[in-house]
Amino acid sequence: MKPTTMLVCAWVAATLSACGGGAGNPADPPPTAQPEEVVPPSASVDPQGMATWLKSLNSQSGESNQPVLLDGYAPAQSDTNEPEPL
Repeated sequence: MKPTTMLVCAWVAATLSACGGGAGNPADPPPTAQPEEVVPPSASVDPQGMATWLKSLNSQSGESNQPVLLDGYAPAQSDTNEPEPL
């Protein structure tokens, strides 16, 4: 290799290795959104209750909605009723 090529490679390596610097302390992770709304009991009783609840969620502004906590939610299922239109 020519000395100029070696010098350029060394300069590039030194420049790129200097870009990985840190402040010493890692940044705090961003806060996670906390669910503010849970599924109401009426949505678990029958399919109509679930459809009513979903319609009310849909009518809210999309930018201001908070996550909904779905832990333990088991939607009611009917063997005789027709599907509820949303």
